Amino acid sequence: MNDNSQLKARTNIVYLAMVLFALAIAVKLFTIQLVEGDKWRAKAETVSTTYRTVQPDRGHIYSEDGRLLATSVPEYDVRMDMVTDALTDEVFRANIDSLSWHLADLFGDRTQAEYKRDLSDARARKERYHMVKRKADHTQVQQLRSFPLFHLGRFKSGLVTEKRTVRVRPFGRLAARTVGYVLRDSTTIGLEAGYDKWLKGTTGRRLERRLSGGVWMPIDDGEGVDPVPGSDIHTTIDINLQDVADAALGAQLQKHGAQYGCVIVMEVATGAIKAVSNLTRAGDSTYVEALNYAVSEATEPGSTFKLASLMVGIEDGLIKPSDTVDTKKGQVRFHDRTMKDSHEGGYGRITVQRAFELSSNTGISLAVTKAYGKDPKRFIAGLQRMGLHQPTGVMIPGEPVPTLRGPGEKGWSGVSLPWISIGYESQLTSLQTLTFYNAVANDGRLVQPHFV
Repeated sequence: MNDNSQLKARTNIVYLAMVLFALAIAVKLFTIQLVEGDKWRAKAETVSTTYRTVQPDRGHIYSEDGRLLATSVPEYDVRMDMVTDALTDEVFRANIDSLSWHLADLFGDRTQAEYKRDLSDARARKERYHMVKRKADHTQVQQLRSFPLFHLGRFKSGLVTEKRTVRVRPFGRLAARTVGYVLRDSTTIGLEAGYDKWLKGTTGRRLERRLSGGVWMPIDDGEGVDPVPGSDIHTTIDINLQDVADAALGAQLQKHGAQYGCVIVMEVATGAIKAVSNLTRAGDSTYVEALNYAVSEATEPGSTFKLASLMVGIEDGLIKPSDTVDTKKGQVRFHDRTMKDSHEGGYGRITVQRAFELSSNTGISLAVTKAYGKDPKRFIAGLQRMGLHQPTGVMIPGEPVPTLRGPGEKGWSGVSLPWISIGYESQLTSLQTLTFYNAVANDGRLVQPHFV
C-alpha cells in the first residue's frame, strides 16, 4: 500500500469515528428529551424548587404602662420579575414612564429617567428577580401597590415584595441593655434572650424557586405553612422612673468624670424592677448603654457588705450593737496587712452600732474577728444562710455566681476574715447586693427580683 492509500484509509477511519460520535450524541439527546424527559424535568424542578423556612414576627416587649420598649418593624425588599408570562412588551411600554415617575417620587433616591433605564435594562436582560428598592417600609409598600403596572397584581406586573422584620427600641438607650438586642445572627441579649422561647414564635415554610445568582423567589402554591407570631411580654419597668433614673445617673457620671455606673430601682414588697440604667463613657465623652453592669458585672461590694457581717454576728448572738470596740487610731494590723479607716486617727472607742453608722473599717473588722476568729466557717455559713453565695436567678442571661470563699478554699488566708467582713475578697453584682438590702427593707422577707 502506497502512502496515498494509507492516508486515505486513516482519513476514512477518523471520519467514521466522528460520525459515530455524533450519532451517539444524537441518540443520547433523543433519549434524554423524549424517553427520559419527564424524569429529568421533575428532577430539575425539585432541585430548583424547595420549601424554605419563613421566620415569624417576634413578640413585643412593653413597659409597665403598655408603652413599647421593643418591637419588630416590617422591612421589605421590592423586586420585579421582568419575564413573568402576563407582562407583555405592550403592557410594559405603556406603564414604564408613569411607574418610573411614581417610584422616583416615593423613594427619592433616583430620578425618573434613572428608574426607567434600570427597569428597561433589567427587562432586556430578562431578570427574574430584579431589585427595585431595598429596605422599603410598610407604608411605602402599601403605596407602590397602587402604582401604574403594580396595581395589576403580582402575576401580571411581576411585583415581588420580600418581607423581613427588624427590631427597634422606640425609647433609645433607656433600659437598652436590659431590654436587650437581637443581633444579625439571631443571637439575643438581655430580656430578648431570657424570654426568647416565648418571643420568637414558630417558624413557617413556603415554596421558593432558586434563580441565578443564588437568589430565591417565593412561589404561591397555597400549600405553605404560615409562621406563628411570638408572644408579647409585659415588663415591670416604669418608663417615667426609667427616664429619671437614667438622667440622674448620667448627670452624676458626667459631673465626676466616671467611666461607668449603674442604678436600679426595685419595688420593696414585690421585687419588681421599676428602672435600671447602665451607662458607659464612650470615646466622645457621651454615655451609652454598652454593658449590663447591674446584672452581669460582679465587683467587691465594699462597705455595703458591713450590714451583712453585723447581721450574722447579731443573729448568732456573738455581737451586740451596744458592744464597744477600739478603732485603734484608724489602723489595725492583721498578720502581714494593715487595715485602715478612711478617717485619719480613727474614732477612738465606740459602740458597734456607731462603728456601723460611721462605716469604720477597723471597728467592724475587729468586732467580727473577735466573734469568729476561732471559727470563721460559722461566719461564712451565716452569710450563706442569707443567700449571699447564690445568684438571684433573674431571667437575664449572664448573671455570675457570687464569690464568697471559706476556710480551706483556694484564696483563703489569715487576713480573709477581717477583709471579707468589710466587703473585700468577695464579689457580688449590684443586683445581688440590692436584693439583700431589699430583704432588710422588706422586714426580712427575701423576694426574687424580676423584670417581667
